[in-house]
Amino acid sequence: MLPPSIHLQVPTGQHVYFKLTITGTEIVKPYTPVSDPLFSELKEPVLPNNKYIYFLIKIYPAGLFTPELDHLQIG
Repeated sequence: MLPPSIHLQVPTGQHVYFKLTITGTEIVKPYTPVSDPLFSELKEPVLPNNKYIYFLIKIYPAGLFTPELDHLQIG
C-alpha cells in the first residue's frame, strides 16, 4: 500500500525499481506491475483506489535478489 499522500499510477508496460542492500551492495531491479484482476482469487479484497500496486514475482531459491524479497511482508 502506498503512503496516504502518494497517488501513483504506473501505466501498462512501465516498471518500478526495487532496491535492496545485500551484503553491503545496493542492488536495483525493475519490476512491471500487473493488473489487479489477476488477484481476483485472493482472500483479501482488491481495492481499485490507486493506493495499491500489484506485482507477480517468481522467487528463485538460488537467486540473490528474489529470496530477499520473499522475506519482506506484503504491504
